[in-house]
Amino acid sequence: MSASSIIVYYPNRQDPEWRWGHVAVVIGVDQERGSVALAEQNYSNARWEDATDHARRIRLFEVGGRYTLIDVSPTQIKNAEGGRIAGWVYPLSAR
Repeated sequence: MSASSIIVYYPNRQDPEWRWGHVAVVIGVDQERGSVALAEQNYSNARWEDATDHARRIRLFEVGGRYTLIDVSPTQIKNAEGGRIAGWVYPLSAR
């Protein structure tokens, strides 16, 4: 995972807030702390955590060289309103 990756969320036709899914852009990765900083719009309509840098952070797990993202703040253990991440796409230069 690298900065400029795009995270894609599953749509949920039964939930008006997730009807069309969601996308976010990774702007920072902190592997030591297990978090990914995201730039996105219309997720919660809240002010960005850091107005000059990112909207929010989510958890990043690494197991055996493979990465998993979960839509949960690094300081929480659950997110009742979070979306289901389908996967991510990273730039060709990062491969």
